[in-house]
Amino acid sequence: MKYFLSVLIALLLIFSCASEKKETKNTVRWICLSKQYNEIISALNLEKNLVAVDLSSVNPRSIQKIPKVGYHRALAIESILAFNPTLVIHDNNIAPETIITQLNTMDVPMVTFQSDGKSLNSTYELIREMGAYFHVPVRANNLVKRMKDSLKKAKEEVILS
Repeated sequence: MKYFLSVLIALLLIFSCASEKKETKNTVRWICLSKQYNEIISALNLEKNLVAVDLSSVNPRSIQKIPKVGYHRALAIESILAFNPTLVIHDNNIAPETIITQLNTMDVPMVTFQSDGKSLNSTYELIREMGAYFHVPVRANNLVKRMKDSLKKAKEEVILS
């Protein structure tokens, strides 16, 4: 009977460890290395998926509470891998250049978006592109609409004053 209980306990421990690993594997763990992307991720209410950001990301304030992996132009692969990311989000403005090669070698998924966000229209495009990628297109469209409405209201107030 003691042998049976020992085997049963051992099996339960093995299966509980296996299920914990499976859960960890499927957990969303993003590292974002772009302050603009972090602001959009936050505005899309996806900040809960961020496990780390780069040092240049300071807005909104809630981003400041997220652990940092270093400055986006002086990264170390160890600081990124320490967070066990399921996705690294960057805007092709990271260094040293070997970081991308190392992440590819380690099979760490990465994404960079096409829209550059350097103009108002490309910012709208970037928000929509990110919304589509992260499966929240309605939130992205609503954010763009709120931005356009706010700009329109600001223009009207300037004209009236």
